[in-house]
Amino acid sequence: MTPNLRDQCIAFAAMCQAAVQVHRVAHGLATSSADVDPLIRAIFETTPPSTEAVYGTTAALRSGALSAREMLTKPGTDLVSAMRYVMSLLDIEGRLRRRPDLTEVLRTTLDQMPRKDASDATFGALSALYQRTISTLDRRVHVTGSPEVLQRTEVAAKIRALLLAGVRSAWLWHQAGGRRWHLLLRRSALRTTLDALAKPTTIH
Repeated sequence: MTPNLRDQCIAFAAMCQAAVQVHRVAHGLATSSADVDPLIRAIFETTPPSTEAVYGTTAALRSGALSAREMLTKPGTDLVSAMRYVMSLLDIEGRLRRRPDLTEVLRTTLDQMPRKDASDATFGALSALYQRTISTLDRRVHVTGSPEVLQRTEVAAKIRALLLAGVRSAWLWHQAGGRRWHLLLRRSALRTTLDALAKPTTIH
């Protein structure tokens, strides 16, 4: 397993984990703090020593690795929305890279935020930051779900925070050399690496 491929798969697994959590929140389904917390903490890791360090441990991304593996094999109907979110996140990340003014706002604001835990207060602050930056791009993630659920302020805030986490992971994916065409032409290698990341006995 080459370092770059492993780093790409770590970032891709995190992106898929964020997308799945967005889908669950939008439909009023339960989410696990074990899946959400590392994604939110990763947003604040703007100068990490390694890709893995962004999330603390790859064990925190096991559900994302499993979802990513399924997306690259034969995704079930429950992953259709999540797959669409992943593609949108990759597109948004590319547009964000061409906007250094927005990336600077993101970086400086995150560095100044005192709360870094996955709490309602943090979701609210990250949601506001998402609206100031990502939402101003000419490409948006269209989240579908239960109308009565999506109307709730705290739900919208959590979704935007998770989308910001997804953009963060898409940024890491690109930094590690990941490209959209890899999802088609390097699918086999990605699946093999994701398999390794998803196995508890190989996670470290």
